[in-house]
Amino acid sequence: MDRHVPPTQPRPLEPPRRPLPTAVKVFLGILGIVIIIIVVTFLVLRSQPERNEPATPTTEEEAGPASLLVSYDGGDTWNEVESSKGFRLRTIEFKNGDSNTLYVGTEGKGLWVYDDVRKSMEEVKDPDNNLKNTANIFDIEQSLDGEALYVGAFQEGRGRVVRLVESGSREIYIMPLEGFGVFGVFVDPLDARHINFAAGDGSFFESRDGGTTNSWEVIARFREGTVKFESSETAPTRMWAIGNQNGLYTTSTGGRSWFARPSISVDSNGISKINDMRYHTPRGALMLATDYGLIESYDDGVTWESFQTPIVPKAAPISAVAVHPRRSETFWMTSGNQMYRTQDGGITWKQIILPTPLQISMLRVDSQNPLIMYAGLTQ
Repeated sequence: MDRHVPPTQPRPLEPPRRPLPTAVKVFLGILGIVIIIIVVTFLVLRSQPERNEPATPTTEEEAGPASLLVSYDGGDTWNEVESSKGFRLRTIEFKNGDSNTLYVGTEGKGLWVYDDVRKSMEEVKDPDNNLKNTANIFDIEQSLDGEALYVGAFQEGRGRVVRLVESGSREIYIMPLEGFGVFGVFVDPLDARHINFAAGDGSFFESRDGGTTNSWEVIARFREGTVKFESSETAPTRMWAIGNQNGLYTTSTGGRSWFARPSISVDSNGISKINDMRYHTPRGALMLATDYGLIESYDDGVTWESFQTPIVPKAAPISAVAVHPRRSETFWMTSGNQMYRTQDGGITWKQIILPTPLQISMLRVDSQNPLIMYAGLTQ
């Protein structure tokens, strides 16, 4: 039986393919490479773990200027303390008998020690955790031998006095009320168990047993909170205090009784703001850095005298004052980032511009070697 086989259909002819231009081939090749790179980069980034950025600045520009300067020639030239960048200073004090060591109290970063030999700032870490690394440090006092530190601090909402030694620490007082700091601590150089401190609520405390028991006694109260203190190196019972409303208080009884000087005037001009205070022992004068200028008193603030300085009175505030430990005619004052030194009791002055854009807020002169000085700076 014959089978019908359908005739084979001819396949249509395909048009001849035209080759791609060379430019198009190159473009497509580059595009493919770019797409591959994008895909690979995306996959790599997704595979990386999340990283926390460092909390502290990593470059000098980010860290900003140093907050501490040092001079080794009595203030003629100054160098930045590089390791002090990023700090806000509250107080600075030389370690007793050691010109190479400076205690640094900060705002919100606790207590630090600067070693000028190693050029390093090291945090004081309290193993007993009585002094926090987030504390504001307002005052640093030392025992006569330098073996014990007494720190006036504000942490966790309250003012505290903490005693630190090599073997550990002890909180010798905590303010019962929140919101008040401890701004001045005094240790009697003749009796280390005799301690005074002043609080931001206007109370002045005393302990006769080193603060080891509940023997603290409020021996005086100020009409305002007190924020700056000074004492005589040769007569420990003589003290001076500045209130937060710029009242001046003086005592010669170790704080048992105070005389208030609520109004200070010089050359018939009233003083509205006191920025710094130092007692110049060789000169026998209390010196104040004020918004009017640099002034001094020889009678515990009853009368005041001013100096003829390069800064016209009231033209710019004097922010800090420092005194020579042995020479009555030598002292320093600051305004902005400029320092002025006199060596003849204020008749002539030398101007020195410090290498910083910040304002000088504190000056410290080493009592053992007055050529060594530190300047603390604020924004």
